[in-house]
Order: sequence, then C-alpha cells, then structure tokens
Amino acid sequence: MATPKLLLDLNGTEDMETILKLRLLHVWVSDDLEKPCCSLWTDAKGTLIQAIAPSYLAAHFGVVLQLVCVYLVAKFHLQRPQTMWRPCSQTLNLVLSQETISDNVTMLSPGFCANSFEFAAYDSLCSLPHSANQLIDVVGRVVFVAGLSCSVTSVRAIIRRKLVIQNERHVRLNITICGDVARSLDGEELAYLGRSGSVVLGVCGLQINGVTTDAIFLTSTPATRFVLEPSCDLANTLRSASLGGNVTIQYYPPWFSTSFEEHLFQADSTKKIQELIHLCNPSMVDATHYHCLAQILSAQSSRPWFYLGCAFC
Repeated sequence: MATPKLLLDLNGTEDMETILKLRLLHVWVSDDLEKPCCSLWTDAKGTLIQAIAPSYLAAHFGVVLQLVCVYLVAKFHLQRPQTMWRPCSQTLNLVLSQETISDNVTMLSPGFCANSFEFAAYDSLCSLPHSANQLIDVVGRVVFVAGLSCSVTSVRAIIRRKLVIQNERHVRLNITICGDVARSLDGEELAYLGRSGSVVLGVCGLQINGVTTDAIFLTSTPATRFVLEPSCDLANTLRSASLGGNVTIQYYPPWFSTSFEEHLFQADSTKKIQELIHLCNPSMVDATHYHCLAQILSAQSSRPWFYLGCAFC
C-alpha cells in the first residue's frame, strides 16, 4: 500500500493508486436547486481538489481516500461566500459522475457496487443505527422536479428527468429518472406526492427481490435506485422482510457490453441484505473510473475553515 501523501506532493499526473490524505475544510452547497453545485473540497492550504475513483474507494469513514487519478489540481482564490452558497459542517458530500475512458463503453451503466457508505449517507427514520433498518436511509420528499431532457449516445437517445429528494434532516439527494418512466411521470404530480410525504428508498446498483412493490426504476448515472409509491406501509414491508432475512439483493457489475435493458434483471451475484450492509469487497468492482455520490461522515480539521465562494464568480 502506498504511503499517504498530501495533495501538494502530487503533480496531478503521476502517483497513480496513491493513498491521498486530505484535510477536509469546508463544503459548499448551492441553494439553487436548478443548478446543484458539486461540493468544493480542499487540502490544508486551500487547494481545490476533484478526483476520480472506483465506487468502492469513492468514500471512506474518515479523511483518507484512495484515488486512482487526480485529474484537477488548481489553486483557488479564497473569498467570502456569495449569498447563494452556504457551508455544510461535519460531513463531506463527494459528487462524482461516470467517466468514459474506453472506446467500447457507450452505454448508460445500470449501476456499480453499493457499499455501507451508500446506505449510511442519509439519516434513517429508525432509531437503530446498526441494523437492516439502514436500508430505508434515503427516506424523504421530492422537493424539486425538473423538465424532460435528452442525452444522446452513439447507440440511442436517453430521456431523463431530474429530481431532488430531501430527508427529514434536510439532506438532499439528486437522482435522475430515465426512459419511459421519466416521460410518463408528471412533474406536478411528483411534486404533490413529495409534499404529501412520498417514501423514497435509495438503493444503488441493486434489484430488490422477496418483497412485492410497485417500484419505479431510477438511475443516478450510473447508480440505480428505486422509488416506492407514497405509502409508509410499503417501506415497512420491505424493512420487516429484510429484518427477517427473506429479502435478497442482486449486484450488477459496473459495465456491460450490450444494452441497458438486457441486463436489468440479470444478476452477477446475489447477497443477503445483511451481508451487503457490511460489504466492501474491492474484487467485486471493476477498476474503471467513476463519478458517484457518496458522503464522508467524518471530516474534522484542527485548522480554521476556509470560506470558499463560487468557482465561476
């Protein structure tokens, strides 16, 4: 294993597979839901960092990340924050998105390996922190519904609709509905369901078996998620089934050579929910680069926090 290094010891092009220890000082989140801001994070001297990492290395409880590649190292002028930015203490939201680095990768990926930090990223409605109840961590309301958009690949056009979901502690999750589901869902109806307390279950890269629900298939490039229809009973059914050990979840490998739909219900392996919650097996994940949504739960620093502003202001 490589020796931990500060970012300033790297030049951005070498030291691949370096274990990079960061002093995480501050995170800024945009209040403008139509333009959600990628989190800004720095080293101890205020250097802005963005990174690409495999999903199982994307986040860790603490301040040590293993980065496959540092693709942007740039000095950032410190300034007072703009009014549209607010600081988020205690946690770090690491926002990454899929990076195509191979000529034969042209599809929207169905998902990548979900690990414990994916489930722990949002607060559970339950009081038991170390149980299968963690599976309903991402329970919240739809607070923003965007219009339809279209992204074109070399194979086909993909219809998308962005949603923002907020949990009971006002932590927001950005997801994207794709395909016919995005086209058929009404934005006003979704917003109404959100205001009335829709139950949202966020599960990355998994197909749920063993419980009957009218689940809507979601994707958040490249993670897959399911929305349960607005009924707490459905969430409780899934929770009860998971506690009883009767629900299994299927892991999908991160890249497929054929179409998105063909592999939707083909499992590479099947795990019990209790096994997945504590799973962090690097061998299950391809070494391809990702951007994914993760959250570091501990980002303490003894140094004063920097006040960063908008990178484009």
